[in-house]
Amino acid sequence: MSKKLIEEISSGEYGNPLKPFHRDAMLDLILAWGSLDGALTMLVSAFTGEDLHATASRLMKVKGTAKILEIARLLEEHDRESQIAKNFRKLKKRYEKHSRPRNRIAHGHCAGYLLADEQYLVFAVAEPEGEDQMVAEAIPVEEIIAAKRFGETLTAFAAQTAERLCATRAT
Repeated sequence: MSKKLIEEISSGEYGNPLKPFHRDAMLDLILAWGSLDGALTMLVSAFTGEDLHATASRLMKVKGTAKILEIARLLEEHDRESQIAKNFRKLKKRYEKHSRPRNRIAHGHCAGYLLADEQYLVFAVAEPEGEDQMVAEAIPVEEIIAAKRFGETLTAFAAQTAERLCATRAT
């Protein structure tokens, strides 16, 4: 991030109200990750053979990363050397990377966009930084869009895999 952008974050002077493309990017991300959460729960249910309602009750407060690790564990139980399980463990790191903008949007205050570059949204987060500062972070809209795409892709994969597993069980 350029020195000018860092100075602008520190100044506290941001563009407001947000532009429609800012709102669209944030809303699309939140909706995509809401679908992702449900798809991961469906996939755990399909792997375990447990009723979806029971799985949803059990995993209600569980983070997505923990669901991904549970899927990897279930795959490893089936096949210790499973490449798919190893891929799920690697997927966890990508999930964590892309969850950052989602978490900032869901749990932070969007202060506006940077006047120097409207492609950055500024979030004030209730996390301490230094001796007496709180976190302020600028997130590029392109990072929000990339996180949405990741969520959509993983949702489609999880839902299709769950459907295949359920269809296999039914026959």
